Amino acid sequence: MKINFFYSLVFYFIIFSAQAGKDELIFSCKTDNNQHVSVIKNGEILEYKFGKQLNHPSLKIVTTTKNVIKDFENVEGRYTTNSIGFKNKEYVYYVVFQADRIEENKQSYYINVEKNQKNIATIYCIANTVKDNILELE
Repeated sequence: MKINFFYSLVFYFIIFSAQAGKDELIFSCKTDNNQHVSVIKNGEILEYKFGKQLNHPSLKIVTTTKNVIKDFENVEGRYTTNSIGFKNKEYVYYVVFQADRIEENKQSYYINVEKNQKNIATIYCIANTVKDNILELE
């Protein structure tokens, strides 16, 4: 009987630790310049990847949920935006969702790249490739 309890306990810890280390997709899309973007959360760790192949990305930033720049439900004029930003030296890479409050169903997803707080690039996502769970970080 003690052996069964021991094996049950070991099995429980294996299952529990497998659940604790599970990757959660926060965002992904294919961009209009044939690049891929993904944000994965594992516990308190966030990983931003950008590139033609995500298994060999041209850019990878790993940070914590506390260090990511979050801006949710930002209302500016006719638009509402949600964004998360990943800092890499003097650059910040923002994943942005923007909804038009006047034209119903008009929304876009894009990546804004800033260098020293100046926008240097905007890369749009192809709408039917977007998987968005950004508000999971709220």
